[in-house]
Parts: sequence; C-alpha cells; structure tokens
Amino acid sequence: MFSRASFLYWNNQVRLKVTIGLLIIGSCSSAVAGCLIRDVETLGSFKTYYFCKNSLARPSYQISSYLNDDQSFSLFNFDARGVSVVCHEYDIHDEMNVKCQSAFPNFRNLKKRYTNNNSTVILYDLKNDRDKEELLDKLGNRLDFRTGRNSDDVEAIGCFSGINLKKREVYLGFTKDGFNDLQMCLIQLEKYFAKNKKGMISLL
Repeated sequence: MFSRASFLYWNNQVRLKVTIGLLIIGSCSSAVAGCLIRDVETLGSFKTYYFCKNSLARPSYQISSYLNDDQSFSLFNFDARGVSVVCHEYDIHDEMNVKCQSAFPNFRNLKKRYTNNNSTVILYDLKNDRDKEELLDKLGNRLDFRTGRNSDDVEAIGCFSGINLKKREVYLGFTKDGFNDLQMCLIQLEKYFAKNKKGMISLL
C-alpha cells in the first residue's frame, strides 16, 4: 500500500506531466495569433489557461501557461527561427523551477530590431546601461500602450512592452537572466491588440 505522502507525490507528478503535455499540445497547435484566455472556477477552485501567439509577424513567440490556487506551469518560446529561446517554469506547492535555453550561447543571436511591413519591434536589455537609458527616453514620450510608467515599474515587473503608434514602433524590455518574465509583458501586449484592432492592423 502507498503511504498518503507517497500517493500525494505520485498524484502531483501525474498532474504535472498531464498539464505540461496539454500545454505542449496547446502551444504546438495554436495557429491563431493573439491570446486565448480561459478562466475556470469549480467547487471553489480557480484555474486560468493562457495560449498566446504573436500577432505581428516578427518576432515570433508562443506562450502556454496554466495557473490554479497552488500550482502554475508555463512554456515560452521566442524567435524560434533565430535565437530560439525556450523557457519553462513550474511552481508546485512552493517547489519552483525556471530555466531558459537559447540555441546560441548567452543569447548571442538575439536581434536588437525586428522589422515588419509597417512597424519595427525594438528590444532593450534592462541590464545594459545603454539600452536602459534608451528605453527610459522612450518612456518619456507619449505611448499608446505601456506595461510600466517609469523605471521603478519596469524594474519591479522585470520586463516591459510598449507601443508608439505614431512612430510605428513596439518596445520590448527583458533581462537575459530573467528572460522568462518577458512572457508576462507579451501577454499584456496581446491583450492590448485584442482590444485595439485598428492599432494592431496599422503595425502589421
């Protein structure tokens, strides 16, 4: 007979494998740009699913995540045909693991700029003084969308996404050692696009 502790451990491992399997399936099968967000509440338990794919052609990314009261899992892929960063994160009963791997050492082939037909996406390394100064300068301008109002907000969140429709520019801030956090700002970016189709179309 299994002890209660052994059963709970085995049950959690099965749930972990099943959930990660569903996330992989969702990530691979999500062909529609934008985010599918599903909230499920059952018997006092709350669950949220995210399946997101880039609305702009470049850079490409896919995000699949699952959150409930005491567990969370996520898979995040950025620029699959370029630097190809793949991140996974799970937090299960206070046991946490986060890891990102790039196809090139130290994110060497991560582009500074990604060009679309009608827009440019500019990346800023928040740990690079020059990049940080350039991004702070952008924050001083009137932006149509932003995930942080100032440098303190950006530092607290660990990432940044912003849009200047007049200049047709999209700004993304990240850190190499916390690259997984960028997915949070990309989800907010996709939520903005979902509510502002006209703005999104102007950047395609």
